[in-house]
Amino acid sequence: NYFNYTKLKIIGKFFYEDSTIITAYYNRQKFNQEITSKLGIPKNYLEKYFNELKEIDKMTGLSFLSKPIHLLRSHFNISTIKFLLKYKLLRIFSSIHKVNKEKLKDDKLVQLFDRVATYNGSNPYQASAIMRSISYLEFGYGSYRIHGGFISVKNALELLAKQVGVNFEMNELVSSIKTSNNKIKGLVSNDRYY
Repeated sequence: NYFNYTKLKIIGKFFYEDSTIITAYYNRQKFNQEITSKLGIPKNYLEKYFNELKEIDKMTGLSFLSKPIHLLRSHFNISTIKFLLKYKLLRIFSSIHKVNKEKLKDDKLVQLFDRVATYNGSNPYQASAIMRSISYLEFGYGSYRIHGGFISVKNALELLAKQVGVNFEMNELVSSIKTSNNKIKGLVSNDRYY
């Protein structure tokens, strides 16, 4: 146990100009009830949307997130072929906002699901619709609060690295990186070679 975290029951609360407040519960049944009562949207309206996001998550997770992206051989396999065959579902060249507007229709829901683009500083009117899968990470796997904040993750990774022999040199300017056959072999910092 290097750091502790708690799964959140509420992903977020969303406040709108007309005083509507929507609580996005991790429990999808509760979330469906919330949007039905607050927006008058039919029960289970979002399930088709979530099922599509789940499919995108399965496709992109297997094809990219679990394999080294820099190695070509990682991408020449059966899962990549399946990924390419379902290319239309991903809507890579459409924006998050455009696809959300088509799929969700309700402006408040569109705004709620467009926000995922802002997590990395993107604009939902420009960011690729493939990023909609982030919503599935929240509603499919859950959101978590890290006890002690993100610094706890950094501290845990540093501790793990030290336990396997990694040495950290802080406050040093790297003057050069030494490579051989396109692989990093070491670096020079403060006239010392590492």
